Amino acid sequence: MAKLRQASNDPGRNHLPNELTDRRFKPMPLVGGLLFAIAILIVVWQLDRAALSIYQSQVRENVARELAAVRGAAEITINRRIHLILGLKAHVSINPDMTEQEFADLSANLMSEAVGIQSVTSIKDNVINDVYPRAGNEDAIGMDLLGHPDQRSAAEFAIETGQPWLAGPITLVQGGEAFIHRSPVHVTPPGGKPGSGKYWGMVSIVIDKEALVSEVLAQVPSEISIAMRSRTETGKLGELFLGDASIEHADPIVTSVSLPTGRWQLYGVPKNGWPHTAPHSTLRRCLGLISAAIIGCLVYLVLHSNGRYRESTRSLEIASREAQAAEKRLRMTIAASPGGMVMFDDTGAIVMVNHRMQGMFGYTEDEMNGQSIRMLLPVDLSDIHLEGLLKIGESAVSLETSQPRDVEGRHKDGHPISLQVALNPVHFESGQCILASVVDMTERVQIEKDVREANVALRRSNYELEQFAYVASHDLQEPLRKVSSFCQILEQDYGDKLEGDGKKYMSYIVDGAERMRGLIKDLLTFSRIQYQPDEAQEFDANTALENALYSLQGSIDEAGAVVTHDDLPTIHANDRQFTQLLQNLIGNGIKYRGVAAPKIHVGVGDIDDRWMFSVADNGIGIAPEFHDRVFGIFKRLHGRDEYSGTGIGLAICKRIVEQLGGDIWIESDGRHGSTFWFTLPKTTS
Repeated sequence: MAKLRQASNDPGRNHLPNELTDRRFKPMPLVGGLLFAIAILIVVWQLDRAALSIYQSQVRENVARELAAVRGAAEITINRRIHLILGLKAHVSINPDMTEQEFADLSANLMSEAVGIQSVTSIKDNVINDVYPRAGNEDAIGMDLLGHPDQRSAAEFAIETGQPWLAGPITLVQGGEAFIHRSPVHVTPPGGKPGSGKYWGMVSIVIDKEALVSEVLAQVPSEISIAMRSRTETGKLGELFLGDASIEHADPIVTSVSLPTGRWQLYGVPKNGWPHTAPHSTLRRCLGLISAAIIGCLVYLVLHSNGRYRESTRSLEIASREAQAAEKRLRMTIAASPGGMVMFDDTGAIVMVNHRMQGMFGYTEDEMNGQSIRMLLPVDLSDIHLEGLLKIGESAVSLETSQPRDVEGRHKDGHPISLQVALNPVHFESGQCILASVVDMTERVQIEKDVREANVALRRSNYELEQFAYVASHDLQEPLRKVSSFCQILEQDYGDKLEGDGKKYMSYIVDGAERMRGLIKDLLTFSRIQYQPDEAQEFDANTALENALYSLQGSIDEAGAVVTHDDLPTIHANDRQFTQLLQNLIGNGIKYRGVAAPKIHVGVGDIDDRWMFSVADNGIGIAPEFHDRVFGIFKRLHGRDEYSGTGIGLAICKRIVEQLGGDIWIESDGRHGSTFWFTLPKTTS
């Protein structure tokens, strides 16, 4: 037998021979490589920091340059609008009593000079007395600025200082947000210095915030993000009305927007934030890391080349010894296994067997080793079985262990053996083998065969018994019918000649014959349930209930019974048997009634994959100790003089329900009626 070397891959075996555990670690080669690598990394890090500093300065310069252009555009945009009010102020100063039409014409001309001016307002004695346009601004007329909380401080500042002021953004009385530029007006006396007269009031223009912001943003380059903050009348920074507040906290470039009424703050940052890495920084760092790793490794490898070679040689020797030990352990495990074990290579050649295999197949170990696995398989199927075993073994490589398969083997003397085989892949240095675990199933197969034959015989016997009961019950009716018929003829023709006991005995004969016919009829019905094939089909249970009630109509009318029911479903069963089942249960409720007229209800419920039917009555009930007994054949709880019947009706119900794949039971306390429950599967086969 070829000698095998199994690869050792046991992670739990950390004990190594002294050749390796006694090796002394030589730190100098490793230290030298690390020092070279660290030196290169330090140089790369310094170069990267310098490149980042230069790049950040360039970016800040670019942002400052672009922000200066935005600032200029913003100053032009805002100043163009607030300077328009100077003409209006001069006109009001000279003509303080101008008419409403004059104010409207002057305001319309002023609004045509710039986009975004929502309205022009005349504020005489700090009260709004006119607004252009009037439409939509009527609510603002009559408002006292000194009495308005949002307007008071700006109005007082303009009155006290005599200086114009751009305030906002503020919420307008007429709705929306806007900037309001107010300018105080002093009357110019005839021939006097302009604005040297008494305080007249103010004039103002309302500049739409959205229009102003949109025009400023149109001038912003796509590479930067900006924010703008106004100032209050006291000179403090006002509301941030443009941009995100986070820009102020992102180390922005800050510049001032110069306006006649003060300086607004303008902030700018790059669209994607300030850079944290210089261009090509990743490439530079990667090259630095690669260079440091390569140089460090080269130094380390050069210094360690001789030592590594010697260590590799020792490792190979140790691995070889470990493989030999693993092979020895595997052989011992296979030999000690209580089940049959055989190993064969990828060509089907047997390389190892244990003693159980020798006893199972009748060969010695020497006779099997080196031979093809075909010798253990049937001659006519050996090639097919061998190909199948090799394919299963290949698929088991990824599964570790294949599922047990039933295979037929061949004993040395030629007789077949029923086997169950499970395959496991085993990896060796020389290649892969397959280890088969073999169980002799011959005895089990024979037992299963005997059980199958016994079941066939039992079914045949049951069939013959059922056929006998069917034929016997059918044939017995004819002589009973003759006995009953001739007794009735005899009673009609010679009844007046019979005296006393004669008439009584004749009635006993007729009654006994009729009861026997009833018993045979019910017995025939009972046997037919088992003997006749089940012709299952879809049908409406309501129709079956109607047919049952039609058959019971005479009993219902006689007893004055009331039968109610739920809306029954469409079921899959034998419709004739289901009708018989309902007829027997409802008839039972009518027969075993109390003093009150019978009330019977047929109900149904939906439980998972089954229908649960119920037939409830208000009759005499059934004591709990008799609940199982009433379903037995010929089982009666009352004498024939109390209630008629054969005692087969509920047995027939039980047989029908079981035939249809369901269960039947009863609930009753023996005093307040009975409820018969039965289940049927929604789909039967």
